Amino acid sequence: LPSIVTWVITGLRLTAAWSLAGSVIVEYLASNVGMGYVVAQGQQSVSPDAVMGGILVVSLVAVMIDRALAFVEFRLTPWRSR
Repeated sequence: LPSIVTWVITGLRLTAAWSLAGSVIVEYLASNVGMGYVVAQGQQSVSPDAVMGGILVVSLVAVMIDRALAFVEFRLTPWRSR
């Protein structure tokens, strides 16, 4: 059973990335709140700082989620070589 932890965490990491991307895309296309909306409004008003700021925030959130899950994997699988 412990050997499956790596597979489960890897699945969580992939799923987190896709779900974050999906939520931002949906906000971009059909919402009036959220980071996707901020990027869309910045694009429509020709405001590159809003577009880059929105992309940067989403990227930082994605990296933090990935690093948190990598840390969980590190703590749950001490036998794996790093």
